[in-house]
Amino acid sequence: GGATLELTWAEGISDSIVGTGFVINVDASPVTFDSVASTGTTTTFTMTAAITVGQVVTVDYDASGVITDAAGRAVRPFTAQAITNNTV
Repeated sequence: GGATLELTWAEGISDSIVGTGFVINVDASPVTFDSVASTGTTTTFTMTAAITVGQVVTVDYDASGVITDAAGRAVRPFTAQAITNNTV
């Protein structure tokens, strides 16, 4: 464990993020993460297992978590959001 995955938002979101509602998919299979934290425009997931070079990573969010932007608007659900895998 200990490897991280960063999700960058178009605008700042609440720092008090709840991990509920997120699914990280690696090569189309859900994987687990140990924790999630957010600051500014970046949400960082501490993964249970490292993501390796060439793996395809996507994120789903079902809006059951508590995520808002700076104006207090709830983040809408999304599926299969591609994440750039910069693993070297």
